[in-house]
Amino acid sequence: MLALAAALLSCEKENDTTAVSVINSTETNFSQELAFPNKTGDLKEVLLNNQTVIVEEINNNYVYQGDILINPNIENTLEEKSVGRSLDKWKWPNRTVFFTIDSNLPNQARVTDAIAHWEQETDLRFVRRTNQRDYIRFRNGNGCSSFVGRQGGAQNITLANGCSTGNTIHEIGHAIGLWHEQSRADRDRYININFNNIENGRAFNFQTYGQQNQDGNEYTSALDFGSIMMYGPFAFSKNGQPTITRKNGTTYSVQRNALSQQDIDGIERRYANVSFWLTNNRRGASRGQKIIDGSVRGIKVREQSGYGVINAAITRGSVSSAWTTTNTRGRIKSVSFSNPNDYATGIEVREQYGYGIIDVRLISQNGNKTPWATNNPRANRVLRYNAPSGRFITGIEAQEQSGYGIIDLRVFVNN
Repeated sequence: MLALAAALLSCEKENDTTAVSVINSTETNFSQELAFPNKTGDLKEVLLNNQTVIVEEINNNYVYQGDILINPNIENTLEEKSVGRSLDKWKWPNRTVFFTIDSNLPNQARVTDAIAHWEQETDLRFVRRTNQRDYIRFRNGNGCSSFVGRQGGAQNITLANGCSTGNTIHEIGHAIGLWHEQSRADRDRYININFNNIENGRAFNFQTYGQQNQDGNEYTSALDFGSIMMYGPFAFSKNGQPTITRKNGTTYSVQRNALSQQDIDGIERRYANVSFWLTNNRRGASRGQKIIDGSVRGIKVREQSGYGVINAAITRGSVSSAWTTTNTRGRIKSVSFSNPNDYATGIEVREQYGYGIIDVRLISQNGNKTPWATNNPRANRVLRYNAPSGRFITGIEAQEQSGYGIIDLRVFVNN
């Protein structure tokens, strides 16, 4: 995670989280998930969220990033990017996923073991289908593949004989709303894409969602090399050389043993009503959520020279939430939207290593932004959260560390 400073937590440390548990079928050899191994198809442009993206047509299927199937018969969106990124209509209601397993699918234990792992590590529940309209069908196929998010009606997860329990966990991740980790909009901060080593015609699989003009919310704050949704460093290589490396040029290990902690955090936040911690600095202490009745239209902070933002509260006109900390030092500064019809659906913070959060502002449903509360320009990075479509901010919570002020913030949204 990126955090405050070397004294607190290295700001350059790359995420390489370990899997939280080991499933019965431990992976000994990583196998990249592919819908149709050793097959190529014609490249076509399809409309996703009113933007054209390139997919590969193989056996009358539209294939994206190797193992993701695109349904040409519905309005698609790519807003579920990387770890838990999605529109609400693609979520499984009540955290419940209905499923069937074809009787002729070999080694059905890999499915039940993968489901058990998801249930053990998250609050999602998987229930055998009776007559429910929307459900996942686990079936035999040419490779490992899945659609992303709830499609409506039956949707396949295909598993060839060579697809392991870990591959199945990966494909279930797609079905409940996860895209590939390396496609995050901020991935270039953590990895290099070596396009000269990619198979001819396959470079489109390495675009970020930002490069495809897609938008949405990341539910974790940094790329996770330990994610079960991460491509291997030799994915789609034409010459045996790595297609993905760390920023220092080295390769990395890929695991298909279990969900990483960030996988779990991302999907939990995706199905919850709280944002991720913006800086992910875990050295502070929280005094709990502070809420406001109704929509939020402004924010006020206490700023102390040398410490940054030491306190914060959300506002609506003259109405204010409680302060997030008990620190009463510093000057109070307040900002709000200039348009009285705007309300907060997002938040941005400026973080300076060694000083914590030094500035904050809100984002409205129309994309308008309040002024920066302190107007302190000395930030190492700007971090952002946007609520899912139809949600708005109702609460705020801070992490405070003595001597550093507020080192982290997160917001709560309506259900």
